[in-house]
Amino acid sequence: MKFLLDTHTVLWFLAGDNRVGAKVRDAFKQPRAELYISTASVWEMAIKASKGKLELPKPLGSFIQDCWEGGFLPLPVEWRHAVEVQELPRHHGDPFDRLLLAQAKWEGMTLVSADSVFKPYKEVRLLW
Repeated sequence: MKFLLDTHTVLWFLAGDNRVGAKVRDAFKQPRAELYISTASVWEMAIKASKGKLELPKPLGSFIQDCWEGGFLPLPVEWRHAVEVQELPRHHGDPFDRLLLAQAKWEGMTLVSADSVFKPYKEVRLLW
């Protein structure tokens, strides 16, 4: 199963934060589980870290390298994902969230997030 991790999910999971519950951790341990991090999440981390709104455990480049070496897979932002954003219902307007939703929908992935703003989007599978 392919999982697309929301930005906070990546940060919490790698930090061993107990907000990532057993249900999510068990899903990630499945033999066929593939864990993806979107370029949009890396971009979001870069913006928030540069504004002082996010403290990363190490410089972003090193953090992402650790993700890569830890088996996480990159999900590039493609034109079709950007176009899909327009097709989504307008339940909320955060551009990073909307892009993650579009990517999960287009790629047939399960979006892993604690954020309740995703619940109205019935066209995307959610895990938390």
